[in-house]
Amino acid sequence: MAAGRELRDYLSVSSGSASSSNPSGGLEEAVEHLYRRAYGEASRLGRIIGRVTRYREVELGEDLTVEVDVDPEEYFSGEPLRIGSYLVIVDPKPVRQGPEERPRRVLGVVKSIVREDELAFLGVEAPMSSYNGEPDPRGVLTSARVKLRLLTEDTPGGVAPATGGVEPQAPVVDPEPWVIAEMLDLPDKGVALGALATPSGLVKGGGVPVHLPYKAFLHHVLVVGTTGSGKTTLLKNMIVDISSKRDHNFVPVVLDMNQDFIQIPLPPQQKEGDKAAEGYDEIASLVYRQARRPAGAVVVAPLTTHVIESCGSIERALECYVSESLEPLAGQCSVECSGNGCRASCGRATYILIPYIVSTVDKRMPSDKLVRLMPGITSNAAELLRVLRERYRRSNPRESYPVIHAVYAALALYLEERKWGKEKRRGEELSDDEVEKLIEEYVSPYTPEDFKPLLRIDDVGTSLFNQTVDLKATLDRVKPHKGTVEALFRRLQALLETGVVDVIVGGSGSARLLREPEWSGIVEEAAGRGWPVVVDLRWSWEKGMTGLEGARLVAYRVLERIIAWRHEEWAARRSGSPKVLLFIDEAHQFFPQEGSGREEQEAVRQVAGMISLMARLGRARGVGLIFSTHSPKDLHEIILQLANTKIVLRTEQSHAEKLGVPSELRSFMPLLQDRYMLVVSHVYRGGLVMAATSKPLTMHYDVSA
Repeated sequence: MAAGRELRDYLSVSSGSASSSNPSGGLEEAVEHLYRRAYGEASRLGRIIGRVTRYREVELGEDLTVEVDVDPEEYFSGEPLRIGSYLVIVDPKPVRQGPEERPRRVLGVVKSIVREDELAFLGVEAPMSSYNGEPDPRGVLTSARVKLRLLTEDTPGGVAPATGGVEPQAPVVDPEPWVIAEMLDLPDKGVALGALATPSGLVKGGGVPVHLPYKAFLHHVLVVGTTGSGKTTLLKNMIVDISSKRDHNFVPVVLDMNQDFIQIPLPPQQKEGDKAAEGYDEIASLVYRQARRPAGAVVVAPLTTHVIESCGSIERALECYVSESLEPLAGQCSVECSGNGCRASCGRATYILIPYIVSTVDKRMPSDKLVRLMPGITSNAAELLRVLRERYRRSNPRESYPVIHAVYAALALYLEERKWGKEKRRGEELSDDEVEKLIEEYVSPYTPEDFKPLLRIDDVGTSLFNQTVDLKATLDRVKPHKGTVEALFRRLQALLETGVVDVIVGGSGSARLLREPEWSGIVEEAAGRGWPVVVDLRWSWEKGMTGLEGARLVAYRVLERIIAWRHEEWAARRSGSPKVLLFIDEAHQFFPQEGSGREEQEAVRQVAGMISLMARLGRARGVGLIFSTHSPKDLHEIILQLANTKIVLRTEQSHAEKLGVPSELRSFMPLLQDRYMLVVSHVYRGGLVMAATSKPLTMHYDVSA
């Protein structure tokens, strides 16, 4: 009776259309017309496999579930029904969208499947016939009872969450891929993540692409997956897809901790007898059919003083990089160098190699930005650093900051004089020779072997000796507390030990400082070629860049400089300049959850503040951050808050809960197949979708093993 009243209400509202199509105007004829039209629409949308049950009440409650009956012939001959399969109910009640009126489509997902042997259930026959032990199929030639949880429906304003009831006998369709994409309101543009899936397999054989719109990346993304779950494969496939398209203005920039991403221009490894070795499977052929590996990559290689000195020059250091990092992957390469960069041709792949160092001398490194590279520094030490650098800059005709070695040496001299004054040399001053000797003693680990403090450094117009003496004079006037000087001394020592800060080259005859490359040039070079930018942090780390400090310092500086450059572009209203998608692999290494000591805890707090600021600026200035980690429990909470989209591959249930995975899906997360993921994002209708990416579209060789 309730269904009849609901239909009568619909018919009374649109009595004109009902009367025109049914001259008799009878309710029965009108309802029959609606059902016939619903079945006609259903046949257009896919294969009709059943109907909403007519044998039980059809009640739509808070759980949004209804029961449907699937015909036995369709059940046994069609694509197997699984938990998570998508079905569409074509409800006869019409919905008007614009000038058109049509039956209402309702998308549901299978929650349960009930099967019965009805002959056995009714006691007519035993489940197994006694005749020759043969099974009797007659008892199972009955409809399958399937419970659907309704997801979305047609409304006058478009696809919306399902809230309206459905009618008994409404046709149920195994829909075509385009219908599922339409009813889920899946974006048809953006970065291809893979194909729509359920925990048990692909939907429609991988024929429903899942994209993440570019605007979602500007609200930042977190990718989580245990080792071997396919996290790096997903990131590589995303970068290949971005590099293949021209419907955007983004350049991928990767902070690569394991040399995974320098492999992007190279083909997948081929294994004998493996037809899928080239990475092409059903997802690749359907979702990534237009994707092509970039022909090359712009590789930014941090160079330390030690690497340059051991190889002989900047150009030879880059040649060392090619022979040690690229040739084991790509085979023999030819290298041509000009200026401050090199070009390596490795078969069909080409690499533009750019040496990278961090400079504290020019105006792009005011003290507040330098302090961000030293998380954990005390406020007093930071203020002392600011005073020393700013007073030097104002008195310097070039208006440049002092070389960081000079600040470090001046602090050392100040501490030495205090120590000597208390012992036996009270009132005496160090001679120039003694000063030079002490400076050389302190800076020699961070300068070329034949470098002397009295040697003029061309780029700054004076010697390290003169800069140190000037800074020492400022210290004598300021008279800072010994504890503050010692705290700053330790932080600068850690900075210099990374080997990538204010790198001095040259020796007995002349010396110069390496310049920090402009990120505008790096990104625009990559954008013009359609290539990604890879900052290889592993090679220099293995060649002596102290611990994680050097990698973290470079990562923080790259992040800060890219956002600063994008801000300059925004301020100048240069809307056509490239935007950046910054992939931060092993993000827990750079943004840890907590520190053990007091200084480390302060460092974590400062890093959290820095990344929060940069994330907000990046969102407004065209820099999207993609954080990747296998260990979310070690990643700072601020990242979880900043990332509006979370891509979760196979992971622990406790991690899934922390990442906002709905309770009914958490038990699946530790069991997901390789490369399967749950994407939790506001850009999707319903807040999430499950997808699977293809096998690697590029070389995927673990060089860290």
